[in-house]
Amino acid sequence: MRPLLPFALTAALAGVAPALAADPCTQPPGPVAGYLKAHPDWRMMQLTDLDEVNRADWLKAHPGACPGFAAARLEAGTGTSYAIALIRGAGAARRQQVVAVRPGVSHPEVLVAPFTPDVPTVVWRTPPGRAHDELRHVDVAVPSDSFIVQSLESSATQFYVRGGQFRQVALSD
Repeated sequence: MRPLLPFALTAALAGVAPALAADPCTQPPGPVAGYLKAHPDWRMMQLTDLDEVNRADWLKAHPGACPGFAAARLEAGTGTSYAIALIRGAGAARRQQVVAVRPGVSHPEVLVAPFTPDVPTVVWRTPPGRAHDELRHVDVAVPSDSFIVQSLESSATQFYVRGGQFRQVALSD
């Protein structure tokens, strides 16, 4: 019986290990934490706000990332900017919005104004490249990192900066 104990303990810990992995949403970077502290009526989207299927899809597509914030260098020569997916309220009174916090910009910028959601909205960083705007039917050159804001199982919009101003590309509708 004694030789089975280490095996049983190892097997039990192996099953628990993923649950013990650090949640990337628990300690957001300073600018994100500062925004949340200054706006206590809003909270950041968490992994636990996603249903089981969307959470599994998120973790597969974005391992180690939090669906509630993304960090990116939006323009050459600037510091790190952050997009924050926010939630307020619950049930029918639930609201979401997405803001950006950029170095050198004195106030948060609203990327997506407060709205009543059907599904969770998440954010992530994407590298420079080309993006196809589904509404205007044009390809857009995105010169540096950008943010993707996606309402799960629905639309996605890419936000990038050119000339100090946010621009957007409708990736889906």
